[in-house]
Parts: sequence; structure tokens; C-alpha cells
Amino acid sequence: MLTGTARVMQEARDEAAANLRGQEIARRRREIGRRQADLERQIAELQASLEIEATESQKLLADEERREVSCVRERAVISARRRGIE
Repeated sequence: MLTGTARVMQEARDEAAANLRGQEIARRRREIGRRQADLERQIAELQASLEIEATESQKLLADEERREVSCVRERAVISARRRGIE
């Protein structure tokens, strides 16, 4: 058991150590918060990029389907004309 000056010195060291631990905890929490915010921003960017790509792909597929339908119709018209000529 410490008494007098030794006790006061030990209490000061304990308090300083506690303050350092508190500062370290606060630093780590800020770091985690920044990391989480960065990851959430990256996720949002990736989701937006995916939505853009999906929209572009849907447009391309729709265009391709329209071209295919047009080709089928043209072939049917040509075939009907050939049958009419023969």
C-alpha cells in the first residue's frame, strides 16, 4: 500500500494511463467511423455504376430484340413476295 507522495504519484500515473487509453479508444472509433464512411461511399458508387450498366444493357438488349423482330418480318415479307411471284 502506497502512502503520501508515492500514492499521489501512482494515482497521477494511473490517471495518465487511463487518459491515454481513452484517447486511443477515441482515435480507433474515429478511424472505424472514417473507414465505414469510406466503404459506404464505395458501395454507393458501385451500386450506381451497376445501375448504369444494367440500364445500358437493357437498352442494348431491347435494340437487339427490335432488330431481330425487324429481320424476321423482312424475311417473311420477302418470302411472301417470292411465293406470289412464283
